[in-house]
Amino acid sequence: MHLGTWGYTGGVIPGVGVPFGMTQFCAMTRYPKVGNTCYQYEDTSYVIGFTATHQPAVWMGDYGYVNLMPGLGKPKSLSHQRKMKYSHKNEEAHPYYYKVPLSQPITNQKIMAEIAATSKCGLYQFTFPTSDSANIIVEALNSDYASSYIRRGEGIDHQGLVYEQKRVSGYVKVKPETNEIEGYNPDIQSHSISPNLKNFKGYFVIRFNKKFKTSGTWSDSLFYSTQTITGSHVGAFVTFKTNESEIIQVKVGTSFISLSQARENLEKEIPNWNFENVKANAKKTWDTQLSAISITTPDQDYLQRFYTFMFHAHQYPRDITEYGKYYSAAADTIKTGYGYTDFSLWDTFRALHPLLLLTAAQRVNPMIQSIVDFYKESGRLPVWPNPMETNIMIGTHADAVIADAYVKGFKGFDTNTAFKAIVKNGNTPPPNDTTNKWADRDPWTTTEGRGGLTNYIAKGYVAVDATKECVARTLEYAFDDFCIAEMAKKMNKTKEYQLFANRSQNYKNTFDLGKMAFMPRYKNGTFKNDTLEGFTEGTYWVYRFFVPHDVEGLVNLHGTKENLAQLLDLNYSKFGYGQHGNEQVHSNPYIYNYLNQPWKTQETIDKTIATYGNAPWGIGNDDCGQMSAWFVFNTMGFYPACPCKDEYVIGVPQVPKAVVNLGAYYANKTFVMTAQNLSLKNKYIQNIKLNGKPLKTFIIKHQDIIKGGSLEFEMGEKPNSRLFAKDKE
Repeated sequence: MHLGTWGYTGGVIPGVGVPFGMTQFCAMTRYPKVGNTCYQYEDTSYVIGFTATHQPAVWMGDYGYVNLMPGLGKPKSLSHQRKMKYSHKNEEAHPYYYKVPLSQPITNQKIMAEIAATSKCGLYQFTFPTSDSANIIVEALNSDYASSYIRRGEGIDHQGLVYEQKRVSGYVKVKPETNEIEGYNPDIQSHSISPNLKNFKGYFVIRFNKKFKTSGTWSDSLFYSTQTITGSHVGAFVTFKTNESEIIQVKVGTSFISLSQARENLEKEIPNWNFENVKANAKKTWDTQLSAISITTPDQDYLQRFYTFMFHAHQYPRDITEYGKYYSAAADTIKTGYGYTDFSLWDTFRALHPLLLLTAAQRVNPMIQSIVDFYKESGRLPVWPNPMETNIMIGTHADAVIADAYVKGFKGFDTNTAFKAIVKNGNTPPPNDTTNKWADRDPWTTTEGRGGLTNYIAKGYVAVDATKECVARTLEYAFDDFCIAEMAKKMNKTKEYQLFANRSQNYKNTFDLGKMAFMPRYKNGTFKNDTLEGFTEGTYWVYRFFVPHDVEGLVNLHGTKENLAQLLDLNYSKFGYGQHGNEQVHSNPYIYNYLNQPWKTQETIDKTIATYGNAPWGIGNDDCGQMSAWFVFNTMGFYPACPCKDEYVIGVPQVPKAVVNLGAYYANKTFVMTAQNLSLKNKYIQNIKLNGKPLKTFIIKHQDIIKGGSLEFEMGEKPNSRLFAKDKE
């Protein structure tokens, strides 16, 4: 999802945790809400707290969070009073550790703050000066920021959306006898675009390593000696007498199940007060995950970029399993088994989920089963759960994620129910489909699924006078139908295969020969001359080439390969490579391969890779790892241009060597990519060998990788116009 004018740092935060962790622990420079993350690099002056956050992306909300803040003097509950100065030049940020010195705005007294974490728990370490009034504020809930977008009328874009305040009630209890504060936060910031979850709570147990001097609770700016409080803006405070450089440690256990589970999580994951041990274990966990792909390059800047993007590509979806149980938002109750949430499916079906098939294969079946369980419990597969369905974006791309995994050999989930669920996506319109226009971020009424499916089935396209984003929906539904067909074929379900294979050609029904482009179409069959309406976060140029499952059919619509190539050339000359920041175009560079111009695939990828900077603002909006996964694949020289095809399309390698360490799921086999003579000058592929034999096509199979082997590129200064010549015959 495109970020627009907000959050130039890509909607990512310097959160501390582990791969796919349930909770991330992060410094706060502002309150999170839909459209704002808790930390933004552009905020250069103050830290207002440290949060246990579950916000996966800038366009989604946080839920069940809890905030802490150290201070000196009289405790202050309001953020503008408790804030402390910081500087980026003194920050230290890693996936497993964060450190920042803070200073009081007036007295300039210093507090050092450090964070280490596990999957569900955090360990804060605050180093205080000599003080009779060192304190730590706990904020369980600030309902002033428990906000969500709500639409006031038709045609309002994201910048025209306004906030709706939601008053909810949190709970806090101070337990001086055990040096603990416990409580819960029921806030879901995306509440207005989700169904009500009356049982949802983010539980927390906070334990300190030092006895309190004093303690109490607060509401807004009022402090009380009482040890228990509930309300819409509530928290607790504890004070200490500290010596110079005295360290106070604070453990935070989180849970979506119960207070007792939060305490159990804390005791299992951080049983003692060894900060360095927690830090080292998290680092080891990240090192193991990041070593799933090892690259060799003399370019240290590129090396840092690559592993930064590997880090971002292995944070989501969020594993909310708590030792055999999980809170199911779909059922609004506790279930046994595996639970994952925060699936940004419109983004991540393209590259993130295909990447995880290689780099986190042991998690794939539980992830897919979690999606299938969502269907069992709610009647529909998720589109964008946060933690419950939000109807954000379009298409039912759980179809692609499920089918892609199945086609590539993953069978350790309820495959029959999974197939039943994706067929329902393709065959069953949502309630009120003929009257609901399904505008973006409409207040919740029901699960959207494939909004406009009624006309899509009856007419072969989604109609502009019936449904918003009609062209984009038609194209994406056609792709999803292809994915259903591929799974049906693999399962020998001939009837379903024929049905959805035929429907996968529906993209043609929205192609306007007069415009030579996909355009909005009325129910009466005529086209609307509007290049802006009917598209998701873009114009007709953004969707002009989105037929990843049938490039040959796309060519036929344009008459010749040369015609389509000229349009691709015009696209890149007209818009440059910045369009890459939104995901619809991520498969575009590989189309040149199909048009007998592979050197343009290579040039386009090189230029797009160059737009990924090694800076806080260098990635655009990462969209839960999709942007990062694109970079990771293209570093190695191949890409899943069409998920659900058991194949990858050749791009161009960016480093001399990359090794995919496939892990125990694939018997610890390795797939090695080498690029001989690669340099800034030698950027064109001359020849390719797969397992020592010449590769005469631009396709390699998934099985080629997971069986282990080698892919050898020979690079040169000039394009090889005869590369993949067999495909010209």
